[in-house]
Amino acid sequence: MPKPKLDADGYITDIGDDMARAVALEYQNFWNHEKKEGASGYRLAKDSFSRKAFPEVYKGLYVAFHGRSSVYGFRTADGGSLFLFAMLNKPQSVNQVLSEALFVPKGSRTIQELGANWFS
Repeated sequence: MPKPKLDADGYITDIGDDMARAVALEYQNFWNHEKKEGASGYRLAKDSFSRKAFPEVYKGLYVAFHGRSSVYGFRTADGGSLFLFAMLNKPQSVNQVLSEALFVPKGSRTIQELGANWFS
């Protein structure tokens, strides 16, 4: 788990909303369209949980993710970013939620999954 970057007062350094939104949308893009890279330029790491789970999950009952929860994120001590959020289906569809912990190393546009959990 990456260590957070702290400001002068000892608080965790927040990331910008634009970057958080871009990473979350790119992640949703992969699950809904199986694209490796989208308009924002972010892409999933080759060894990610999502790439391994996609063939098993993307079958008859799978319904595309309609949205996501709030994206929480912070800068890491090494200059990267960590994100926490959940992806959600439409309420009238199959009820699946995918909670994610994602890491983007400094200077990279590769999204690495640190943890993921399905529940319904």
